Amino acid sequence: MSSDTRDANTVLMNVEALRKNFTFEGETIPVLQGLDLTIYRGDMCSIVGQSGVGKSTLMHILGALDRPSSGRILFNGDDVFSRPDAELAQFRNRSMGFVFQFHHLLPELSAAENVALPRMIAREPKPHAVERAKALLEAVGLSHRLKHRPGELSGGEQQRVAIARALAMEPALVLADEPTGNLDQRTSDEIHELLVQINEERNIAFVIVTHNQALAEMMDRRLVMRDGVVYEGGP
Repeated sequence: MSSDTRDANTVLMNVEALRKNFTFEGETIPVLQGLDLTIYRGDMCSIVGQSGVGKSTLMHILGALDRPSSGRILFNGDDVFSRPDAELAQFRNRSMGFVFQFHHLLPELSAAENVALPRMIAREPKPHAVERAKALLEAVGLSHRLKHRPGELSGGEQQRVAIARALAMEPALVLADEPTGNLDQRTSDEIHELLVQINEERNIAFVIVTHNQALAEMMDRRLVMRDGVVYEGGP
């Protein structure tokens, strides 16, 4: 989405004065230090920064996997962390998709069953969830791998399954933490192109943490994290 088409009506997520501290041996260690960020519908954002600056911490909080020390996140105008833990888990499953460096697929399930899992957790009947999963696997180029288990798939194929799983609940936002960090260059390029294609075709917002400069430069917005805050295009 180009900057001239963004307005208040396209805002998906507002991050306001976000802080996260950790305690180690009695000492308070600040990681996020009053971070502000706006994510728009259909955004394609990369976040780069040196190791240890808090990129993964930020992603965990954006995805409601962890709570901030202070500050707030508004998603479609609603305060995410005003919810109790049980409601927060439901919100996370229904509104967010996640892709990690290590895909976290369940080894005993087929590709289709892994993709169907979020809908089954939401209590959709398994036959319906699996049919939806098959369509998503076809969309990521794996219609010929529906019944294969993760151990029977290449690294790139496993990551495609993970991407399809992230789309299972038709989320408005997908968070990806080093999604190609464990892949060779050719496979990484293919995954990069797939993420961009999904963004363009489905208008799903992506926030992608990466050390891969080529992937970062493919994004419409390039954010740099430094000193516990993020800068648009760099400080």
